[in-house]
Amino acid sequence: MSVALDSKVSTIMTTKLGVEASDIQPETTFAELELDSIAVVELIETLEDEFKIEIDDDEASQVSTIADLIALIKSKGASD
Repeated sequence: MSVALDSKVSTIMTTKLGVEASDIQPETTFAELELDSIAVVELIETLEDEFKIEIDDDEASQVSTIADLIALIKSKGASD
C-alpha cells in the first residue's frame, strides 16, 4: 500500500469519523472501529469526493478492512 494514500485515508477517518489514528491498521475492520453503516456510507462518500472516484454499493459492501478499502480506492485509479 502506498504510504501517501494510507495517510490520506487515515486523516479522513480521524477527522471525519473521530477514529483514533492508532486504531487504523491495514487489517482493522470497520466493526472493530465500531463504525455503523451510516458512518461507513459517510466515509465512502468523503473518499469518493477526495479521490474523484465512484464506489458503487456492491463494491462498498465487499469492503471489510482498511486494506480492502485502500485496495478498492487504488483499483478505481486514485493516486497518491
